[in-house]
Amino acid sequence: MNNVCKSVKTLVVIGFLFISLALISWQSADTIPSKKVHRQSTGNDTTQPRKSVITNDDSRVEDIDNAMNNLDRELQKMDIELKKMDFSNIEKQVNEAIAKIDLAKIKIETENAMKNVDWNKIKMDVDKAMK
Repeated sequence: MNNVCKSVKTLVVIGFLFISLALISWQSADTIPSKKVHRQSTGNDTTQPRKSVITNDDSRVEDIDNAMNNLDRELQKMDIELKKMDFSNIEKQVNEAIAKIDLAKIKIETENAMKNVDWNKIKMDVDKAMK
């Protein structure tokens, strides 16, 4: 008997919530504040095709098309400029710069710098940071 009462109470509560939601959703237009929209009738037949109006989507597509055309033009200009460049001169300069690099001197400086590193101090700092 106790289980029947619990299920009846549950059904009553669910029914009350359902009815409340239904009543809330069917409020009249006077009780819901809304912006009034005034529309004027044009008197035209609704079956006639409307004039094409450029929407935001259309203008975005046009903007993208224009941007792509501009990009194509700039890429063509860049190709022309790259063909005019003298890469043999650039390659010559790079090779001269590489030839000036003294690897033996860099090796000696690196070894001297490694000798001057205080490994004990670094180990102490790391151990201190880990604690």
